[in-house]
Amino acid sequence: MAPTREKAMKVLFRADASNEQGGGHVMRSLVVANEFAKRGHECFFVSIKGSFEMIPYQGSLSTQHLLHKIEIDKTNFDDCICLKSLLPSKVIPDVALVDSYLLQDNYELELSKFCRNVAALDDVPNRTHNVDILIDPTFKRTGAEYQNLLLKKAHVLAGVDYAPLREEFAGLRTSSLAKRMQTDSKVRPKNIVVSLGLSDSENVTSVIINALSKVKTDFIATIVIGKNSPYEKTIRTLSESVKSPVQMLIAHENMAELFFESDLSVGGGGSTSWERCCLGLPTLQITFAPNQEDVTTNLASVGAVFHLGAAGNLRPELVAYEIERHLADSKLLLQMSQASFNLCDGLGAERIVDEVEKRCVA
Repeated sequence: MAPTREKAMKVLFRADASNEQGGGHVMRSLVVANEFAKRGHECFFVSIKGSFEMIPYQGSLSTQHLLHKIEIDKTNFDDCICLKSLLPSKVIPDVALVDSYLLQDNYELELSKFCRNVAALDDVPNRTHNVDILIDPTFKRTGAEYQNLLLKKAHVLAGVDYAPLREEFAGLRTSSLAKRMQTDSKVRPKNIVVSLGLSDSENVTSVIINALSKVKTDFIATIVIGKNSPYEKTIRTLSESVKSPVQMLIAHENMAELFFESDLSVGGGGSTSWERCCLGLPTLQITFAPNQEDVTTNLASVGAVFHLGAAGNLRPELVAYEIERHLADSKLLLQMSQASFNLCDGLGAERIVDEVEKRCVA
């Protein structure tokens, strides 16, 4: 239910995207912003220049009038005075939500001087925070892990129940599992999706395509890359050399439908993990950063994914072997579907906004 005018909030978001840091921070924060806007709260989303161009998802059309996107120069990315000057006059944010590894507790403290509450979205309990609300949607994360990292009393929302996903994932969830359970065990699934993030700065996608060229099993592959990928030409050329059908999609928006139609994924260990889990999509998962190691290991420990290893250590022969092994074992794929499906229901953004409204509505 939308709040009354007296209870509608002003919500400030601060997150960035680039080829170096990827687009996950902006993507998930936009999902949360969209949920706030759906409820009638006015959102101001501040990112360094070029961030929004990378992101295929920009929020629901129905909420655009309440979701204001503001660009800040890269040289001022950590300047709160500059940030405040970009906001409309007389706007006092009821809450500011920061989603960045580069903005530290001193930045959160500066935000608190002109914002009524400050929240942070984080993944790893390895730094201090000066916030009122701390959100970490990592699988198996607990609030106790932040006990000695909070510089003041804060409410902690921990665990994958708070993973913010676009609403279309929850919408396809039930039919997705039903589709996978109805698969005839004698029919080998053959739709593969390869999606390694919006940047893939190491061009691991090319390694996976080389692996696909070695797979003897019949398949149809879809390769998804970001809008600004410098490797587009290379990836397209490699894709054309694979004997099985391969299509390439750039900055594809409807990832929920694509995951729904796929039988197997090769994907990264970032926030997209929860999108795949929500739809029960079996995944061969690759880690691109140290903070993804624990997530991927924990998912593998419950049978939700198979850990292919770190991006820099992949061998096409090993990847091809695992693709063939998984495609040949429908029982294994179904077990992975059920294990991943049980972890994430896609309602994390709603839970985050519920908790913030309890504590911050004027």
